[in-house]
Amino acid sequence: MLVAGTITMSSAASASSSGTYTFGVIDSTTGTYGVVGTDELSGISLAVNMINASGGVKGHSLAYKLVDDQGSVSLSTLALKRLNLQNKLPVILGPGISPEAAADAPLAQKYGALEMNFVAQSSTWLTTKNKVLSNVFAMATPQQDLADAMLKYMANVEKVHTASIAFANIYFGQLGEGFLAADAAKYGITITGTPSGWDPTTGEYGSLGTTIDSANPPGLFLWGAGSSSDAQVLASIRAAGYTGPIIGDVTFTEGDIPADAATAAPTVIGMSQINYAKPAGMTAKFISAYKQANNGALPDYLAAMTFDAVQILAQAIKKSGSYTAKSLAKALVGLKYTGANGQYAFSSKYHGGPGSGAYVPVTFSSSGAYELAPTS
Repeated sequence: MLVAGTITMSSAASASSSGTYTFGVIDSTTGTYGVVGTDELSGISLAVNMINASGGVKGHSLAYKLVDDQGSVSLSTLALKRLNLQNKLPVILGPGISPEAAADAPLAQKYGALEMNFVAQSSTWLTTKNKVLSNVFAMATPQQDLADAMLKYMANVEKVHTASIAFANIYFGQLGEGFLAADAAKYGITITGTPSGWDPTTGEYGSLGTTIDSANPPGLFLWGAGSSSDAQVLASIRAAGYTGPIIGDVTFTEGDIPADAATAAPTVIGMSQINYAKPAGMTAKFISAYKQANNGALPDYLAAMTFDAVQILAQAIKKSGSYTAKSLAKALVGLKYTGANGQYAFSSKYHGGPGSGAYVPVTFSSSGAYELAPTS
């Protein structure tokens, strides 16, 4: 037991044995953001099982130790210290929530651990003076690239040039709103009205829906939290009567949207990094394996991102020939990998995920299945 967070050993292999490369995982598998951590853990488990089934990495099997940080910064930083300093694990995957990743990144650099986090802020691997943290990499596409994809779709496909923004009033949502507002003019879009923020923990969003319906903007951007509040907000906006086009960020492509938003799910278009209609290469391989392991369920971008992270770690091990944080961080620089979520290309100056070109607009059918959204 790690205070209120639990440490769980994967069933893939025993801990720290001579034939095993064990890495730490810090994520929120319970609490407000439990849906995020659960999805991300499914991708990690799938990748570990697939790699081990094919003989492992250079004769070594992979295993992981999981800490559920429950969305708590203090539990997350404590977990990093314990996994790295006490358990002597050189590699940490996660966290998956922005404040925790922001707190953990400088600690990983300080203690000499390799961190491969799951958040979309380049600030986790850049200092305030834009110096790159050599040991910190982010598997997610930077938020500004996601904002560009959303703006481009609203302007070029929906042909809407005046829109409002509603966002989850947390770090991830606040940054997303800022990027949308800052870059809108590049696409000939005017942001109208005062941006509306929602608290992901309240569970009551009727007033937000009424406010947006009363303003009736020609278009609406939604930037979510990655929690059940996203679907509830979408449902409330449509229930209030708003009928304009809604473009959501990547959180509106998560698998829980149809169940929680019901009939509103087919009315949102989100930016996904998975091409469900024409999957190819690693994307097709990942989708097939995921469905087989999860009773036919389709994966979302979170599981794909963490699946890619483990595959990239395996490639770095092969490239470096050793399992130390320093050697693996060095091996990641210059490494290029085409994964389920797109093309990763790390350099000495860039430690982030795939660019904006990796995004594919998707929506949902009336039955809740993923569908490609129109692109013209």
